[in-house]
Amino acid sequence: RVMSLGLMNNMEELNGGGEIYVQKYPKLKLRLVDGSSMAAAVVVNSIPKGTKEVVFRGNPTKVASTVVFALCQKGVKVVVLRAEEHSKLVKYGVMIKNLVLATSKNYSSKVWLVGDGIREEEQTKAKEGTLFVPFSHFPPDEIRKDCFYHSTPAMLVPKSA
Repeated sequence: RVMSLGLMNNMEELNGGGEIYVQKYPKLKLRLVDGSSMAAAVVVNSIPKGTKEVVFRGNPTKVASTVVFALCQKGVKVVVLRAEEHSKLVKYGVMIKNLVLATSKNYSSKVWLVGDGIREEEQTKAKEGTLFVPFSHFPPDEIRKDCFYHSTPAMLVPKSA
């Protein structure tokens, strides 16, 4: 049997990403999935081919760390604007090689990975034509008319289903 955690029921703070269920019912033969790997794959595939650098800004989550890990493996430089976000990503086990903590506020990348915690004034510092790709449940407010905003990670059910 498989149990899938819903969108708002898989937060680390809420139930340990579902771990609480496994601990509470150890003899229950159940495989627990939360969809974070699939969401991460959707985010990674939303980033334009040929991208060499992205800016990361938002609260690091399981999905975010998986996305950053995949991008680092592909050789994409991930510029993290805040030291606390950088250290959380390192704690998640993200490869250090292409994960860079910006020593100055480097807003030059045309692709931004954004999650909960990004502020409006940070968006205003992005270059014209920047693509904001959300990795969280909720998209950022679209305050820039000269930039592009990707939708939150989602997939369509095939018509054949």
